[in-house]
Amino acid sequence: MLKEWYHYTVVFQGRQRLYYSQYMNTFSHRVQNLRRKINEALNGANSSALEKGIYISVGNWDKTAGNFFNYSDLVLHSHFCLVIAGDMVWSYRLMDVMSAGCIPVIVANGWTLPFENLIDWKNYVLFIDENLIINMDADALLHFLWNSSQTKYLLDQFNGNICLWHLRIWNLYKDFFSSFSLVVDRMLQSIDLKLAKK
Repeated sequence: MLKEWYHYTVVFQGRQRLYYSQYMNTFSHRVQNLRRKINEALNGANSSALEKGIYISVGNWDKTAGNFFNYSDLVLHSHFCLVIAGDMVWSYRLMDVMSAGCIPVIVANGWTLPFENLIDWKNYVLFIDENLIINMDADALLHFLWNSSQTKYLLDQFNGNICLWHLRIWNLYKDFFSSFSLVVDRMLQSIDLKLAKK
């Protein structure tokens, strides 16, 4: 049943952006280069990668062509979802994958994750250094996801049952991010905690 539901091990789908010359060497340009390098390193939309449970695609998709996968279906049926740095200092993708119960794999050096004084993120997500993942092929990424010390630490908390890890991610989303009013409440709670420490 588990294999029937989780069609993928790890997924990412993002659009290719076109930048004018004035955007060269900006944060947005760096992020686009990062996405491109990850896509090239993993070759993640070819049949060999798909057979291993990897779907990574950065580009413009044509629904009538063979390179379009439904994004909601991807994140709902994958164990891990890459959350690669976006154009800003955050990415909506983190909320997307958490709402589907997919385990976020953060690829964003220097990010400050939301509510870090309320959430101990290392008990929920995996982190991969940007400079490490661009040199990984598909097999190396799979080995990291299943065998890293981070993964073993978290799976040990659930006696090896990854479904409980998925549930923890979904509960975190439900408790912190599932509505605007809830986000505001958590923001005020975070501010109060910071002020109390001064």
